[in-house]
Amino acid sequence: MATERSGGGGGGGGGGGGLRNHHLMFIILLVTGLLSMLPFFLLHGQLEILPVYDDAPSLKEGNINNKNVMTATNNANRWSSTTTALPPGTVIRDDISSPFCQRWSSVDAANRTLQPFDEWHTHHPNWIIINETEDMFCIEPYCEEGSNSYPCPNDRRSNLVNDFWKYYNNQFRSSCDKVHYRSMWSSGWSADFLNVQEGLIDATNNFHVPLVMAAPWHYAAVKKDYSHRTCSQADLTCYFLPYHSCGSLDDICGFTPREFGVAIEECTGTKVERITTEKILGQVEIWHERGYYAYQFMTRKQLWLRRAVFDFKRKFRMKHGPESDCSVLHVRRADIIFHEQHARKYHPIADYVKLIPKEKLNDPNHTIFLLTDDANAVNEAHEFYPNLRWKYIDRPRHSGSRGGWENQTPSLNPALELIVLMATFELAQDCSSFVHGHSGLSDYIWTHMAANAGDKRVTRLRVDDRKEVFNEKYLHSEEELAKLLDEKRAIKEGTKPTKIETVKTAVTSSTDLDDSCTHQSDSSGGGVIIVNLLGLLANNLFEVAFAKMLASQLGCSWHVVYRSSWNTAFPTSQTDRCFPNALAPNNNRSGDKTQLLKLIQQIGVNQDVHRIFDAVTFNDLELEDSEHNNIFSDQSDANDVKVEWIKTVGQNALVIDHEEYHNEREEVIEPSNVLSILNDKPQVRVLDLNAFFINYRWMDGRMDHISQWLHIDPSCCTTPPPGNDAIVIHIRDFLPDDEDKNKNLQVGVYRDIIQQYSQSDQPKVIVVCQPRSVESGIVKSLVQEFNAVVQTGSDNIDAFCVLSNAHFIIPTTSSTYSQLAALLAQQKNDNVQVHYPTHTLDRPGVTLNVPTWKYHLTTSGNDRIDEFDVSHERLDIFHA
Repeated sequence: MATERSGGGGGGGGGGGGLRNHHLMFIILLVTGLLSMLPFFLLHGQLEILPVYDDAPSLKEGNINNKNVMTATNNANRWSSTTTALPPGTVIRDDISSPFCQRWSSVDAANRTLQPFDEWHTHHPNWIIINETEDMFCIEPYCEEGSNSYPCPNDRRSNLVNDFWKYYNNQFRSSCDKVHYRSMWSSGWSADFLNVQEGLIDATNNFHVPLVMAAPWHYAAVKKDYSHRTCSQADLTCYFLPYHSCGSLDDICGFTPREFGVAIEECTGTKVERITTEKILGQVEIWHERGYYAYQFMTRKQLWLRRAVFDFKRKFRMKHGPESDCSVLHVRRADIIFHEQHARKYHPIADYVKLIPKEKLNDPNHTIFLLTDDANAVNEAHEFYPNLRWKYIDRPRHSGSRGGWENQTPSLNPALELIVLMATFELAQDCSSFVHGHSGLSDYIWTHMAANAGDKRVTRLRVDDRKEVFNEKYLHSEEELAKLLDEKRAIKEGTKPTKIETVKTAVTSSTDLDDSCTHQSDSSGGGVIIVNLLGLLANNLFEVAFAKMLASQLGCSWHVVYRSSWNTAFPTSQTDRCFPNALAPNNNRSGDKTQLLKLIQQIGVNQDVHRIFDAVTFNDLELEDSEHNNIFSDQSDANDVKVEWIKTVGQNALVIDHEEYHNEREEVIEPSNVLSILNDKPQVRVLDLNAFFINYRWMDGRMDHISQWLHIDPSCCTTPPPGNDAIVIHIRDFLPDDEDKNKNLQVGVYRDIIQQYSQSDQPKVIVVCQPRSVESGIVKSLVQEFNAVVQTGSDNIDAFCVLSNAHFIIPTTSSTYSQLAALLAQQKNDNVQVHYPTHTLDRPGVTLNVPTWKYHLTTSGNDRIDEFDVSHERLDIFHA
């Protein structure tokens, strides 16, 4: 029987060498127990859960009580034999029926190819690893003719082995003329394997053809650019034993997919007829017996992975020493706030700690094993609970939501991430209590804990038990958690958070932002912020970010009215979807329009002045003709009415206009300036913002908030990210009358920058431009010079995604679009390089002055770099 060729090794299934006159002394501990469902799993309509752990011996019946506690009994069957362990690389004979051991060492963890043992083990699914030591591992057959377990007893281990044989026969002994080809979701561990488990069960029970999972998988290659592959195929077979014999994806599909999200329909190979499922199966989840057995079959470790996990666990236990007992806290954060109406809450560490049984917390030897994807959670645990004994895996983590959506590889090392996960499943088994929130990964952790519990009681508790798990209000829970922790710090230090208060305006500090508006203030206070949106997408992003910064500091009693012009990107249904966090909570699109109406009536807005705002503001209030989108045929007419009305408001209005501030006073408009004026003038009820706010000075120190507000929904990013090693050049064709200020660069400028700073002799260059620029001279020159790939994106937001995910960016001089994208890219990753070419240091076109960027002065002809890495302090910036 041939092994699967897509596993990175291939080769025959046995023969040669074998076991010869060997003697061994070892003891096996057989564990029995029951893994049972908790009350909140009753929603799945299943009361019994599998109790078998990866490579664990048989488990017998246990019992369940009514306190979310699983009990189990231990059956310590022991046997011994004298034999000698086989040397590494031994070819195992197919007819072996006696238990044996094989020597190994840490060297095996570095050899990421199928070994002779792997090839043999692939085709012997009823052989189970029963012991691992520093020098050797041991394996025994179950239900094998001639073994102590033949004929098969009626126990759960037999059920596991029987399912293994069923899956093996389907995967390796069925014809490959047809396969059940299934896309790999690359979402998260639990979602990915739910899909795999369902696929294997569907292929075996319904289609009777082999399952083939697509590639790439984000635990085998970095999701955003398919880099750092664990193996060439970048699929399950990088880590686990081959699971079918139908060949590689090249054979099946006619190609090996190189991008995430490749649709099943694109697998157009002629060798096989692909079968896709049309129904959702039941009882395939990890807490059901057949779902768990399918998971176990698909995750049988290759030898290199087994050793890597063993070494990881050994080093971790050596570092933290022996312990009497421990509790596991799984603090899931990261991207859970990005799920819109299914957003989940960032719970503070305190919510988890208070659920640990008191007798454990009072035990000075008790240890807390903290599992989290948030680096802030580790710091929070030590800061607020310094006297507890914490242990955690020292590994790269994102800080809060900074990693973005479904970014599971903060280390950019998929193999490390998977080794950590597999080791975590096994290290957690040392503990007897488990506290967590809603998380699919928690289900997998708990399953491994309970299945290997032995005779100890394992308790499971949830921080969100009997609480609302999903709610759109949790979109802002990261900021709310930060505010809560600041308040706790203030109390701890004996101080109170300070607020600047006036009669009718409450302005908070920049670190104390009220961005949730979960309560509504009395409409007798506050006011209206009018945001006159100017320019295109990037300009609008600066403007809405500035407005939201003000609104967050002023509080919920201030309402924001967004006024678009004929060419602005905001606000539209597309921007509402793609930038879900950009607008202030109380606004004219989704805020409380009734309260807004009362407020503007109190200010003195008459019926005519209603019309200066976008129709979407007042249509629901039946204040204008719903058949028209705008009362005014010309936007300037509406603006004239607004200007006249502002004059009538008098001292109750404050106008922030770019003409006055930039051209006359040459001052930078910062939120602190505006807030200071409002504090000095508490009578102000109307704040009219009519500026671009394109200046890094007001953004510096606030980028954490700004990047969250300008987070793009992943569904709006359809073009794959450029990759860590790509150099991304943005090209913007300016109008002729802009040439004096924005001279187009020649290809020599880009050549000089790339030669100076690229670490590759043949760099991957991507040009991002508008569709109309594809045939421009500079784009054609870049394609010819660097064999560049041109990406226009499906629209301007998609192209913005490409830029903001780059690691090496050359913006277009004076382009706010590429400059803002570069800012957001650096916020995601501190290692991002931004190289900004400019033909002058004396007030170049709209340019951000960012200390972390490299500015390069071009020659007068804009064809070469005259001076590299000019200090940002030498730039005399024109503030837009």
